Amino acid sequence: MENTWLEGPPMGLSPFLISRAVRRHSESRIIPCRYAAWFFSETEGSTVFSASDDYLMHVYDIRTGELTGTVPGHTGIVCAVDVSPNGTTLASASGDGTVKIWDRRTLGCTHTFEGFHSDIVWSVKFYHGGSRLVSASDDGTLRFWNVSE
Repeated sequence: MENTWLEGPPMGLSPFLISRAVRRHSESRIIPCRYAAWFFSETEGSTVFSASDDYLMHVYDIRTGELTGTVPGHTGIVCAVDVSPNGTTLASASGDGTVKIWDRRTLGCTHTFEGFHSDIVWSVKFYHGGSRLVSASDDGTLRFWNVSE
């Protein structure tokens, strides 16, 4: 299996390494990490995407612990992030009431679902092989999205 979505750190990579990466990035300021999603590829390496209070997703190489990028786009805290099963797409949920779809390789936003939730969107999760997405909000709703192209 070349690309793998994992519910926890990839084999051989400890939570300590991930914690060290987050601490190294935030030595000058504390940025609470709300949620993290891992992507592992034998050819592309291992990456962790974190949802943060600074309105950004942070991207780390979890083998080195280095911050490799930040992804702007939300106007509220980023509450959750998920990686599609095939590893090509990210989804993020935010305090701004939106759900965004991202290209994992370019980190560009490809679609924004807005105006459907009227409050903070706390979680987002791919299902049905990555062609569908579910989001949950403080407005008491679950929304189901078709994200296949």
